[in-house]
Amino acid sequence: MTPADLKGARVAVRAYTQTTGLWCHGALQEHFGIAPEDVTWVTTEAPHVAGYVSPSNVLRAPEGTKPMDLITSGDCKAIILGPRNAKGTNLKSVVPNVDEVVEAWRTKHNAMPINHMITVTEDMIQNHPEAVQEVYDMLKKGYEIAKEAGELSPAIRIGQDAVWHTLEVCMDYCVAQGLISRKFTREEVFAPVR
Repeated sequence: MTPADLKGARVAVRAYTQTTGLWCHGALQEHFGIAPEDVTWVTTEAPHVAGYVSPSNVLRAPEGTKPMDLITSGDCKAIILGPRNAKGTNLKSVVPNVDEVVEAWRTKHNAMPINHMITVTEDMIQNHPEAVQEVYDMLKKGYEIAKEAGELSPAIRIGQDAVWHTLEVCMDYCVAQGLISRKFTREEVFAPVR
C-alpha cells in the first residue's frame, strides 16, 4: 500500500479525536493530498471529547472491537498506531520513507507534535492561582534538573513560548478536521503565569 491507496479506504483508529490520529490526518493531507474526508475512519472508542459528534465519514466499530481486529478481519486496509503499539506486529508503514516525512514536517513547522499536556481548570486558576503557580514552578524545576542530567527527551517542552507554535499547527489541523470550529488566541488558551 501507498498513501494514495488510502483514498476511499477504511482505516482503523482508536478514536477520531485522538491526538495521534490528528497529527497523522494532518500529515497525510499536507504531504500526500489525502484529506480526512477522503477516508472512512473506523473507530473503536467513543470520541475523546464530551459531546463531540463525529463527521459522517467516521464510523464506530462494534463494542469490544480492538483496532487490530479491524485489520486482521480485513474490515480495514490500514491502521493508525503509535510506534509502541506497532512493535511485534507484521504491519508495514503505508509511508515507506516515514522518517523523511516526519523530518520534513518538523522542518516545515519547526514543531514537535504534542500528545499530552499538563493543564488546569479555569476554576483552579481563578480560585487558587498560587497553587497553579507552585505546580508550574515545580514542573519547570524538574524539567531543568532532567535537562542538566541529560535525561530529558527533546519532545518534552515547558512554557507557553515552547509550545505555542505547535498548538497553532494543532488548531489548524483541528479546524480542518472538524474537531473545533475556530482557532483560539494565545490569551484564550493560556492563563497568565510568571
